[in-house]
Amino acid sequence: MALCVSPLYFLFLYLGSPGRGRTAAICAYAVLTGVRVFWDLRRRVLFWVSMAIVVLCHVPLILLVHWTNNSYPGVVLLPAALLDYAFVYGAFKLVDKVTKIG
Repeated sequence: MALCVSPLYFLFLYLGSPGRGRTAAICAYAVLTGVRVFWDLRRRVLFWVSMAIVVLCHVPLILLVHWTNNSYPGVVLLPAALLDYAFVYGAFKLVDKVTKIG
């Protein structure tokens, strides 16, 4: 999955914003990991709607927040990545509960 999201980093690096590229890659990795965990819900329309909403929530985070171009080790970025994954996981878990009720 890291290989799949790396073009995001290089795109933003080419555009002169490696901080945004790093953030976009982390967000995309969190979304892809959440999709992979809940892949059994792929036949539900609500799953795809929630994925679109999650991605749309990430876009302003990536584009509107000023991200520093400093290079940070992975240990420093891990809490932010885990928080992002918790948001994605919670959204998909909510879809899982709603679809099991209905």
